Amino acid sequence: MKNNIIKGETTQSDILGMFGSPNIITKNKTDNEVWNYSRMSYDSSENSSGLWLILAGKNSNAVSNSSSSFDLIIIFNNDDTVKDYSVISSKF
Repeated sequence: MKNNIIKGETTQSDILGMFGSPNIITKNKTDNEVWNYSRMSYDSSENSSGLWLILAGKNSNAVSNSSSSFDLIIIFNNDDTVKDYSVISSKF
């Protein structure tokens, strides 16, 4: 993605083509347009460990949960080109 966004060259139209419509559009203190993209995903899977609980006589299953979030914040110049951007990504 960093290779696709070039400060001073990539336009709002290019960004729309790459990511679609932003979640939020605002203006900052210097009156530049700011687009915010937020994505969150959740994954849950259950795996049988094959272990038997001796006292309960039940199969023990392990459940794995993971979530990830992705935030992209883009600030545009007055000519609708990218002035600056930041990416925040986390997995938990």
